[in-house]
Amino acid sequence: MLDIPTKPWGKLDLISADDHIIEPAHVWTSRATGALKAKVPHVVPAADGTESWQIEGKVYPNIGLNAQAGKKFEEYSAKAQKFSDMRPGCYDPAARVKDMDLDGIRTQISFPSVPGIGGEKLMQIADPEVRRLSFQAYNDWLIEEYQGPRKGRLIGLGILPMNDPDEAEAELRRIAKRGIKSLSIPAWLAEVPGCKSIVHPQYDPVWSLCEEYNLPINLHIAGGRTQQANFLKDPLPGQAEVFLTESSLTNFSILAWIVWGGLLARHPKLVCVSSEGGIGWVPYFLERADHAFNRHRFWMKAQIKELPSSYFHRQCYVAFIEDYAGIFARSLIGVENILWESDYPHTDTTWPFSHQAVDKSLKGVPEDERRKIVYENARRVYHLD
Repeated sequence: MLDIPTKPWGKLDLISADDHIIEPAHVWTSRATGALKAKVPHVVPAADGTESWQIEGKVYPNIGLNAQAGKKFEEYSAKAQKFSDMRPGCYDPAARVKDMDLDGIRTQISFPSVPGIGGEKLMQIADPEVRRLSFQAYNDWLIEEYQGPRKGRLIGLGILPMNDPDEAEAELRRIAKRGIKSLSIPAWLAEVPGCKSIVHPQYDPVWSLCEEYNLPINLHIAGGRTQQANFLKDPLPGQAEVFLTESSLTNFSILAWIVWGGLLARHPKLVCVSSEGGIGWVPYFLERADHAFNRHRFWMKAQIKELPSSYFHRQCYVAFIEDYAGIFARSLIGVENILWESDYPHTDTTWPFSHQAVDKSLKGVPEDERRKIVYENARRVYHLD
């Protein structure tokens, strides 16, 4: 194990734009009654002594790589694990806040795990009553137990049943009024059964509601991709390494889609966050997209009327953990468009040495720019008090 600090850092002057929840076992069963308790997501013992989640007959392990905070790199493992194997801050909100205090983190923006990074596993529940209850129970748990009592320290990302746009609209209206501040949407929505591309017009009413309620949408790397965990099942030599190396660039494609597909043009107040994708590739993305617009928009009959970089700078934010190339080129990205993240409790997390990681990444960055990147930009994007 790491030599973990025992005293709080002192100043809570970082906001992390990307962290992950390992949901406790009671999230769904405590909000279901009668026969529904056995149909909503629940924990079951596995034959190897670990614990897994069962969602409408499908079994999903608690993947070890999702909860490695506090461990040395040499101790990382993809094997399934029990809650007792994890640091309590992975699944216990009160313990998580204590871990944030040790690390000097004011606020964490937190993604789901069991539902899928954007709710895609819950979307595959066939029984409409169980599916509806599963989404509502998760969002209610976020509002009532995860973030509610903690005065802005924890921000849980709401999820929507995007395979039913009418249901998605209804759930969005419900949770926006109850206190959800942002949403996680599967970036690769078209790969989720029953869904279409994120830029398909059928979702325009959802994005219009996001504009109305000032709810940013977060697009996490590999979110919804059907092949994202194949390397854990039957790996080829180097397959895991390739996945971990290239996964950041999946958001290169998603940003291209939301710009060129007209999503940002149709919804000029919609805010989109590229989560955990890093930022080093962004200057080239903007240069290449603007080049394509200037030279090729005529024969392509492009959907958009402005330079792609204009939509990006007005409506998009990109988050990084440690990215020296991106920080070096921050003026090309836009300092106001950059967010920092700690990725707690995943394997890339900077916890419990986030301040040291930030100092290393932002060495030589003026103080006013540093504060925007690690605090002010996120405070503005997520409407934090």
